Amino acid sequence: MESVRSVRRAVAVEVESPPPELSAVEEAYRRIVEEAAVYVAERGRLEREKREELYRRFRELYPLPAQLVQQAMNQGVEVGKSFLEARRDGRVHKPRPEVRRVSIRFAKDS
Repeated sequence: MESVRSVRRAVAVEVESPPPELSAVEEAYRRIVEEAAVYVAERGRLEREKREELYRRFRELYPLPAQLVQQAMNQGVEVGKSFLEARRDGRVHKPRPEVRRVSIRFAKDS
């Protein structure tokens, strides 16, 4: 007998005129992504101790759920690493990464 597995789907939606609550979340999220990206671009990595310190500071500064703070930090690390790789390859000549857009993933329970 075969076992039945559940399937989850992710849906990406772009909202033309988001509610004010979502805009507030996006701004705080973007700031976290930018700060983490700049940190990684300047130092090459985000050490565990510094990650924990930044996490605590972000939780105090921004009224976001823990899951979103962690997600934003992870996205910032990705942006920072990508920036360093592009700079090594000569594809970018800016002193620090620029975060133009962020992608926020909300769980069903959010």
